[in-house]
Amino acid sequence: MFQLKLPALPMLTRLRVSQLAPIAVQCGISSSQPRAQIIAALQGFYQKIRTEKRDATRRTVLSIDLGLTNLAWARLSCQASEPKVCLQHWQRTDLNLPDTYHPREYANVLRGFVCKELLAEPVDHVYIERQRHRTGGMAAVLEPVIRLALIEAQLHALLLANARAPMASTVIPGAVAKYFGLPVGPEKKRAAVQKVVQLLSEEAIHPACDVAFFHTRGVGKRDDLADCLLQGIAAISFERNCVRFMEAEGSNHLPAVNCHDNILLQKRV
Repeated sequence: MFQLKLPALPMLTRLRVSQLAPIAVQCGISSSQPRAQIIAALQGFYQKIRTEKRDATRRTVLSIDLGLTNLAWARLSCQASEPKVCLQHWQRTDLNLPDTYHPREYANVLRGFVCKELLAEPVDHVYIERQRHRTGGMAAVLEPVIRLALIEAQLHALLLANARAPMASTVIPGAVAKYFGLPVGPEKKRAAVQKVVQLLSEEAIHPACDVAFFHTRGVGKRDDLADCLLQGIAAISFERNCVRFMEAEGSNHLPAVNCHDNILLQKRV
């Protein structure tokens, strides 16, 4: 079995937790854990990136923000030689799922969505928003939360079972929010929309599709679109940053860290 040789870690092992924390944020890894666990997580992430060839010269990826009636997704392409990502497709989709959950009916709807829309064009990787149990302080878990978790599981299963489907991985929403410096709570939606507006106005993203519609909608109709786009950018940036940090181990210094700026706005090392 092929074993990837990991870089030596003389510099990382000398850093304190306070110094490792911003590196972890830039790589989408939890910073609230012991130093040894952060280093191990960086190693594991680096190995996954290399073995799954996520550091290829040219890639096309999908980013999906799950929802029962407001699922949003974006197709992005990126090149190792180009800091900016290219936004190829960006939309919200109503899956028109039955009001009453039935596993077979849900699976049929999702299979059509995967085959006819998501995989209509070749893709190298899929990033799916990680769902979590949100009770809102209530004793029982709300049915929509359970249904979303089931959709997440079925979507992963359909991609795994499809011979022409790319690999898929989950992205933690909190890691994306922390990476872009977004607040938690009710203000997050508005902040995410404002961040996307900023990136578009500063031409930090190359749009190869219509994005004008995004500027004409209210926050409530734009937050899902904003979330899926920021998730895709963050996921690409997490991988790029991890490779940069891990492969800078042989030099005398690590790349500079700026937690609130995405990789598109940083100079390449």
